[in-house]
Amino acid sequence: MRLRTVAAAALTVGIAAPHEVGAMPLFELIGRGGEPTGGVRSVWLDPTALRDDGVEVGLIWLQTDLSITRDARPSGYDVPDDVFDARLRTASGTERLRLRPLPTSQLRSASGGEALARQFMVAGLTRSALEGKLALGLVAALPLQHVQVQSPFYTDEREQAFSNQLHFERFGDRLDGTHVSAAVTGRPLPWLAASAGLALQTRATSVAQVYLPDPSRPEVAQTNAGVRVETTMAPYFGLAVSPLADARSRVSLGVHMPSASQVDGRTVIRFWDDADGPSAQAFRFRYADQPLRLTAAVDAALPGDLVAHATGRWVRWSQYRDRHDERPQGFEDVVEVDAGARVALGAHGVGLGALYSPSPIPTQSGRESRVDNDRLGGSGRWDWTTRTFAGSVTVGLSAGAQWLLDRSHVKSPQAKTPVLDELPEAVNLRTGEAFVGDAGVQTNNPGFPGYRSDGLVLVGALSVTLQR
Repeated sequence: MRLRTVAAAALTVGIAAPHEVGAMPLFELIGRGGEPTGGVRSVWLDPTALRDDGVEVGLIWLQTDLSITRDARPSGYDVPDDVFDARLRTASGTERLRLRPLPTSQLRSASGGEALARQFMVAGLTRSALEGKLALGLVAALPLQHVQVQSPFYTDEREQAFSNQLHFERFGDRLDGTHVSAAVTGRPLPWLAASAGLALQTRATSVAQVYLPDPSRPEVAQTNAGVRVETTMAPYFGLAVSPLADARSRVSLGVHMPSASQVDGRTVIRFWDDADGPSAQAFRFRYADQPLRLTAAVDAALPGDLVAHATGRWVRWSQYRDRHDERPQGFEDVVEVDAGARVALGAHGVGLGALYSPSPIPTQSGRESRVDNDRLGGSGRWDWTTRTFAGSVTVGLSAGAQWLLDRSHVKSPQAKTPVLDELPEAVNLRTGEAFVGDAGVQTNNPGFPGYRSDGLVLVGALSVTLQR
């Protein structure tokens, strides 16, 4: 039976979605900055700004240099090498440990952080109809380096069996996916605009059927794996008023409904002589989870062809679910701020922007060890417009930087859910005597006894827009 259990564990198959499509947070991470209103990014960020006919193609370059430094482990907290001989004493004898920790000396190297460069192609179009009373927009952001990355991880002692590392909660595979959205805007009155849009996302179901004639030879297993991918839509809405004669002055509201890319799977394992029938193991993963967002923005046309804007976005992070579809402890709703100004200088345009995004993750003093930081950033844009036989062509260049502000966490036994003692008082299976090494707390939690994180995100973009 033990051999069959080992073979079944070794043959558990996870079939992920062929391609992750969802409301990727790329545009919200970058922010509006000094971008002009009404471009293809507005299809997702603020579709009420859609007005002119245009086609845009561009590239976005994103460099992350994120660091995680773990505090030195004090002595006396390691799980000993002979933990496999530890048993819990019960009224009827002994039983195996409930948590089954690994020897600390056998864990993988405990490094962490992220230093990656990503490139995206952004393409979109906007169209107006009915003498400007109707506008349509479509935008797609396609990753050029990693077409698909799905990297689930645990944030407590369970990760010791895998990477044994800490991971940034809101980076990593959240930025490796495809974004496609479309929106329509109606203007029943010259000063009023209402919008509705849909963002494409996927939901996948996988079933792997495994037949194992000989549990001692798992390499000869026979497998049929099936995957079904469904397309779903995440809606979003907008409303804007332009109370002044200059339509560039406006107040807008937006609602982006929750979205995610989900994978549900099941592995069915059958043995040759198993009278009890096949065994099944289920799993669920959730990627790029984006909770409800409410946005309020103000654009103000000022003298000298200057337009300033300010945006506040409330994000319901308290309802966030992580990559294992688990609800984290204590996540808080936050308000992000994005502001900037843009000035037209003849054929040229110059814009500057700034943003601040507070972390929704509370201090990690207990069992969970999630990594996230407040972000403070700035950006600049320059563009040049010229007339051609095909219409007006605008070439834009922008660059920005965001700092992940230094943050530290220290584990505390007084936490609401403290770090687990993975090796409680036990006896030695071989000698029957008290187990040596179980005094106090023994843990392989990757965040113990504490850690700090910071980082830098660099962004560059090039775009070419044709307007008729």
